[in-house]
Amino acid sequence: MDFSILPQITQSEQPVFRQSRYTFLMLRRFTDHPSSVNETYLQHMAMAFGFGGRMVLGGLACLVHGVLPWLCLTRGSDTVRSLNHRMVSHRVVRPTAAPVPAE
Repeated sequence: MDFSILPQITQSEQPVFRQSRYTFLMLRRFTDHPSSVNETYLQHMAMAFGFGGRMVLGGLACLVHGVLPWLCLTRGSDTVRSLNHRMVSHRVVRPTAAPVPAE
């Protein structure tokens, strides 16, 4: 971005200008990764919360199994298998728009 065309900014105004640039760059961080996996921010957050919740439950089942080996015999491995299937094996990758070649 070329900022040379902007009028000169006084010293007291510079932090506000820099703050807005910083804010813009921070907001991009909320959308860059989700868009790389073809999701919106809210869709990505919902998926992450779903995965995280299942991981927590699977982890707790593993801890219970460690103390009481006759309980939760396959819950941990079932959780890992299920999450792997959802994340890797079963993912439907939607194609992104291809750039138009310059003529």
